[in-house]
Amino acid sequence: MFGFKSKEIPKNQESKVDVVSMPTDFYGGANPVVQFKDVPKMVTREHEDITPTEKKLLDKQTKAGGDDKLHPVNLLSSRKNLIIGSVAVFGVAVIGASIYYYWQYKKIQSANFTPIPPTNTESPTPAGETTTAPEAIVPVLETTTAPIASSPVINLKLPSQFLVDSQDMDSDKVSDAAEEVFGTDPGNADTDKDGYPDGHEISYLYDPNGFAPKKLIDSGLVKDYSNSIFSYKMYYPKDWVLGEVDTAKQDVLFSTLSGESIEISIFDFALGETFNDWLAKNLPSEKLSDLSPFVSVFKVNGLIRKDGLVYYFYDQNRVYVLYYNSADAKTVNYRIVLTMMAESFRLQNSGSEVPNQLIEENVINTSSTSTTAL
Repeated sequence: MFGFKSKEIPKNQESKVDVVSMPTDFYGGANPVVQFKDVPKMVTREHEDITPTEKKLLDKQTKAGGDDKLHPVNLLSSRKNLIIGSVAVFGVAVIGASIYYYWQYKKIQSANFTPIPPTNTESPTPAGETTTAPEAIVPVLETTTAPIASSPVINLKLPSQFLVDSQDMDSDKVSDAAEEVFGTDPGNADTDKDGYPDGHEISYLYDPNGFAPKKLIDSGLVKDYSNSIFSYKMYYPKDWVLGEVDTAKQDVLFSTLSGESIEISIFDFALGETFNDWLAKNLPSEKLSDLSPFVSVFKVNGLIRKDGLVYYFYDQNRVYVLYYNSADAKTVNYRIVLTMMAESFRLQNSGSEVPNQLIEENVINTSSTSTTAL
């Protein structure tokens, strides 16, 4: 074609191509098997294509924490877990507070009483005391019959006579701290404006927040404690903690959250022992000359120490000591409370009703036996 001739290959000359192949024994005499790895493929579906059941399952699997119930997210997002947690925290707080106040209470008790082995009741009068001291002129109370196992020498920690009262802004003889107990106005001496100062009404067992003659026991501010063993009663603030120290109810404590307290302790007279003998033997630092006659609102006779922080009531068998515990503080915050408790003290045969009489004279300038402790 176009003047060129194709070169013909002789028929007897064959073309050869070298083919290199892998020996058959490379695969062990078998053909190779090719395996393919399955790769999962995620298909995104539109929301409208997902059923409610699938969506709920999807949300559960994709949320933080997944199915792990102990995961913090799941714990905090569960209403049940939140309720249980709140109750547990509250329980721990209550237990902690109980332990704290019990510890405070035991601390006060250990400071007030140190048991001393019983001694011979016929032991001589302590040095420096006289056995011829005149008897205090105080009418004898009605006899009660509750027994006390023994009459040991006591170690009663009475308050110092050098304590001073805390602040009283309106000078109504109710300290600013005690105003909270009775719900009165610390800046107003006559909260209910009935003409009687708050402290004066409280000392006569009337409500300082109610127009006279509303009685204190009807105000809801106080409770009436009754000792079933020694058959006596008296008022105490409703928010104070009541503690009967021993099962015999021989010692009872009324305390505030701040640690201050008012305590009443009962002791038997030895056979033939008088109040003067008992005082000289058990409380040699207390002098009869520091005591004055006291008559409560319920006409119960007793003695009051000149600083107004200790009261003694006694009958033919025993003595009842009512006193203030300042918890090592140098000031007295609740003198009016001690006064109220002493004024409301009564034995089984005493009247149970507050006499329906308020002071007749001008109470702003009054100073009566009943308010000596103010």
